[in-house]
Amino acid sequence: MSAYPNNIDTFRQKENLPGHPFDSANKKAFFVEDIQALESDVVAIESELGLNPSGIFDNVASRLDSFDLDIEQANYLKIIKALGSSIRLVSVGSGYQFSSFSSSSGSLRMSAIFVPRAMSFTGIAFSLLTPGVFSEDAFNGVGLYKIVGSNLVLVAVSANNANIFKGPSQSVVFVPFTSQFNAEPGVYFCAVLVHYISQTTVPVLGVQATNFSVVGLRLDFPSGVPLNIFLSGQTALSSSIPISSIGATGFNVWFGLY
Repeated sequence: MSAYPNNIDTFRQKENLPGHPFDSANKKAFFVEDIQALESDVVAIESELGLNPSGIFDNVASRLDSFDLDIEQANYLKIIKALGSSIRLVSVGSGYQFSSFSSSSGSLRMSAIFVPRAMSFTGIAFSLLTPGVFSEDAFNGVGLYKIVGSNLVLVAVSANNANIFKGPSQSVVFVPFTSQFNAEPGVYFCAVLVHYISQTTVPVLGVQATNFSVVGLRLDFPSGVPLNIFLSGQTALSSSIPISSIGATGFNVWFGLY
C-alpha cells in the first residue's frame, strides 16, 4: 500500500535472479533495474507535488480548478513577497483597498482567512491607521481561531500588549504569537481585541474595501459562521466561542498571517 500522500513512498530492496543479470537488449524479461526506474519516477512525482497536494479539496484537479478564483489575491501576495514582506496570507477581501473603523473597548473583531496547505506562522499583522491614546486594562492582542464542531476554538494567541494599538500611525503592526503555530489546510479566523478603561483617542484599524453587505453575511455555510465576526464586551480571547453566540459585521478587518 502506498504511503503517499502523507509520506513519500519507500521501496524494499530487490535483486535479479541468480544467473540473470540485467540485459537492456532482452525484451522478454523484467529486471530489478526496470522496477527501480519506475520507483524512481514515482518518488520524483511525489516529491514534485509535495505531501498532501490536494489540501482541503477532494483531489489535486479540484484544487487547481480553484486557483482562478484567487488570482487577485495571489498577485497581491506575490508582489509584497517580492518586495520582501514576511506576510504569507491575507484575510478575505481585495487585499489592498483600505477604509477604516474605530475600535471600541471590548470589541472583538474577526475575519476569515484561508490556509491552502500545511504552513507555519509566527503571528498576525493588522493595519493601524490612527494610534490610540488610552489607559488599558484586561487583554489587548490578537489570536487565531478555527472551527471545531459548533465552536470557534483558539489555536494561537499573542501576549497581552496594549502598545500594539498605540503607534505609529499609518502602519502595519506585526504581533507575534506566544509560540509558532503549525496550521493544517482550512479556514481560520484572525482576531483582534482592544480593551481600555479610559481613552483620549480610540485606535483606528484598517478594513478592506469590499462589498460589506456580502462579507458580513453568514451565507449558506453549514457551520452558520459569518465571514466577519463581531463580539462586544470581551475582556479576553476566549479559548472556545459558540458559533451560535457570535454576530456578523460588515467591517472586514485587514489581517495578514506571517
